[in-house]
Amino acid sequence: MNNAIKGNGLHPSGFDMRNGAIVVRIDKALKNLIPSYLDTRREDVQKLRRAIADKDLETIRLLGHSMKGSGGGMDSKELQK
Repeated sequence: MNNAIKGNGLHPSGFDMRNGAIVVRIDKALKNLIPSYLDTRREDVQKLRRAIADKDLETIRLLGHSMKGSGGGMDSKELQK
C-alpha cells in the first residue's frame, strides 16, 4: 500500500482533493479480486438498508461484522472502521 504523496492532491485517507473522487490504493495481488468484492459489498449495502428499514438488529450486526472482516482481508483500513 502506498501513502499519498504530499502535493499530488491526494489526502492520505484516499480522498482526491482535485475532483472529490475516492481513491483506493490496493496491493497488485488483490487487483483481480476487486470487481467481485465490490459487487458483494453492494449487495451487502442493499441488505443492510432493508435490515435497517425492518429494524432487524441481528442482520445489521452480522452484516456489519462481515463487512468489517472482509475489509481487513482486503487490507481496507477505512472499511474496518
